[in-house]
Parts: sequence; structure tokens; C-alpha cells
Amino acid sequence: MQEISEQGSFDSTTLGDLLARIWKWRFTGSLRVDYRKSMRILTFKEGDVVGITSDRREDSIDEYIRRSGALSEEQIATVLERKPLEQETATAFTESGMLTAKEWGEITKRQIVTVMASMLPAGADARYLIQPSRIEWNGPTFPIPEILLATIMACEDRHWIAEKLGMEIILDPGVPLDATLLQPYAEAVRLLNLADGEQSVEDICRSSSQDNFFVCKFLYALEILGALLRRQDPSERKKGRRLLIRKEEPPASGHTPFPLLESLAAKQRRYLRPLWFAGSLIAIAGLLVTAAFFYHRWRNRPTPPTPEATVKAPTFFAETQPGSSPQTAPQSQPEAKVVDPLVAAARGGDIDLAATISRERLLKAGLNFYVIVLEIDCLPKSVQEAFLAGHESSSLFVISTMYRGRKCYNVCWGLYRAWTVAQNDTAHLPEYFRRQGGYKVVLLADLLVTD
Repeated sequence: MQEISEQGSFDSTTLGDLLARIWKWRFTGSLRVDYRKSMRILTFKEGDVVGITSDRREDSIDEYIRRSGALSEEQIATVLERKPLEQETATAFTESGMLTAKEWGEITKRQIVTVMASMLPAGADARYLIQPSRIEWNGPTFPIPEILLATIMACEDRHWIAEKLGMEIILDPGVPLDATLLQPYAEAVRLLNLADGEQSVEDICRSSSQDNFFVCKFLYALEILGALLRRQDPSERKKGRRLLIRKEEPPASGHTPFPLLESLAAKQRRYLRPLWFAGSLIAIAGLLVTAAFFYHRWRNRPTPPTPEATVKAPTFFAETQPGSSPQTAPQSQPEAKVVDPLVAAARGGDIDLAATISRERLLKAGLNFYVIVLEIDCLPKSVQEAFLAGHESSSLFVISTMYRGRKCYNVCWGLYRAWTVAQNDTAHLPEYFRRQGGYKVVLLADLLVTD
């Protein structure tokens, strides 16, 4: 038994090749396959299949029990409800007496073969991972040759089989297989004897009464298991050499072809200078376009900010009273300070009103934002102190929540389109919040759901 770890894609191998190698290794562990947005995990013990799991509901073992018709919905539900968490599903059904060990084995084998057959045509878009591990399993196992042969025979993709085994292929006898493995398949022994190293797959199909698709699947499965070995027909190899290496015959006039070759070379020399000149013009034009592009970028580069410029904190929809805009006020009179109703309510101690104003504004803005949760306070006075420490910043707002059965409040800062931007802005929080720490970045929709 070998402990081998491997990962890759199915662009250079197939599921059948992997299973054949696992069988030869007498491998104990798991094979994970990610294919078409779903995950399947095959478990092995000393080269035999223990079982298969999937994140798709239709691949679960209880679904295959329902399809078999052996148990009713009530019986299946009863066993699953009484089954302890640590108990295996197979043990639960067999110990309950509703399924015999033979019936369970047939259902499990049908599940493994059907799920694996759906993965056979996997290509470069599928990934696999082989990991060794200890498997504590005393139940029934399934030999890989039996499972692999049944899986390939259950395949319904004719194009995939035709791609894997061409009709012109000739197969030689390989390692003998157990005769019991071939018993379920009609004409198995005869098909195996026809692969004598002389007849092609097409010849074997003509000599068999079975469907060509059946014959090709069976021969391909035996090739994967090593019972047949692929080789190329010698006559095909000779035909290929005649096509690739063809001897030139001299002209009928008896002259050698060298004057003709020299005339072709002379024509090439005459066309060489115009082609070189055109290529040079194209290269010069490309350089000029590149230089113009970088010159344009240099002329339109952004002006660096002045030292006096400061970065504004992200505002939280600070509202102004109608008619109080600084542009409409007379220049001779001092500007009146506008207080945001949200900040005024929080500083005045009416935290519920502040939470109501915050909620209305957030629902208008949308929920696809990230916020910085500064603290969770269950006392309105603590929220009031937080707003006082925030120096009436328009980035502050409050969201009500339930915490351990009590009504509490999330004191939040800013709205951000990306999590990373919000995380980086935590370095620019007021000193009061940076000193106490404990802040975190949260999706706004998650906060309003618990509101």
C-alpha cells in the first residue's frame, strides 16, 4: 500500500486512469473531484471502493434508497431520525432490519457507478485531489475492477468513447482478469479472444452480435484495467511514412530541378527589399504612436495635492435645512451652522429617533455597502457619549439591534463600496474609537436584517 498525494486536472488523464492507478497502489484515502460546480469524494481502503459522497442532493444515498423502492418515505425518515450522529448510514439501515447487507450493497454500488459515470467525460475544467488518510471501515467494500468496468459500461457519451478508442486501434492480450468479473456481460470471453493483436476494433465490432457502442465500451474498459494493450497497426505506420517522407522524381525532360530552385531563389531576392522596407515603416509608425500616447499621458497627469489639502471622511448623507446653503446666504452675514438632525438627536439622548433617521437614509441608499461597527452599546447614554466623541461627524450613525434579549445599538462609521477600502480607513478613525479598539467591518445588509 502506497501513500501518494497528487492533484491536477483531467486535461492529461481520465477518471478511469486514476482508478486503475489507485487499484495498483492499493491506496487508502480519498479522491476528490470538482466538476461542474459540484464536489464528489470517493473513499478507498487498500485499493477497494468504500463509498462516494457528493454535495448534490440527488447523489445522496437516501435518494438512491427511495429510487430503489425497497423502503417507503416513512421508513427512511424513521431510520434517519433515530440514527446517532456518529453512526454510519449503512449501519443504521442494516441494524434496523429494514435492509439486508446484500440489498444495501446493491444500492450503494448503483450509487457509486451512476455518480462516477456522470464524471467520466470530465475534461480540463475538472480538478482532482488524491489524499492518503486512515479509513476506519469494517463494512462492505467494492473492488475497483468491478466498479470501473460497470462505470464505463454505464457511460452514455458515444462521442467520448469514440475519442478514447478509435475504430482503427489494434489491441493485444494483456494481463488476464478474474473470470467472475466478465460473467455479467454477454460475449465477454469471445470479445476478449477476438482481441488477438491482428484484428482492429472495427473488425471486432463486425464479428460481434452486440451493439458497436457496447463493444467499444467493453474493450476500452479492459484496456484501462490492463487486460488489453493498445498498439498501432504496422501497415498504418508504413502508410504514414509514405505520406510524410515522399521521394521526389526527376522531371521527364531529364534536367535536374536545380535551375528551377535557383530561379525561385532569385524571385525571392527581388521581393526581399520591398518587404523589408514595408516592415520598417510599420515599426516606425508603431514607435510614433507609442511615443504620442505616453506624451499625452504625461501632459494630462493629475496635479499633486497641496500640503494644506485634507482628506475628508466619508459622509453619511448629512442633510441641510432648505434655504440654508452657503451659496444662497448673503456674503455680508455670517453663515449659520447647520446641525444634522441625526447628530442632534443622538447628542440630545434620543437614540431611538437617531436610529430611525439612520434606517430611513440607509434604505434609500441601498444595502450593498460595508460599514465600520465601532461599538455595541445597550445604554443610550453610551451612544450619546460616542457621538460627542465623534465631534459631530456626519460619518457617524446608529442601528438598533437585539443583543442577548436586550435592545442595543450598533454605532457605525461610514459607507464603503469595498471591504478593503473600509478596512484601510480604520486607521483614520477618531482617536477615541481607535484607542478603545474592537471595531470591525460588516456588510450593511447583515446589520439591518438583525435590526
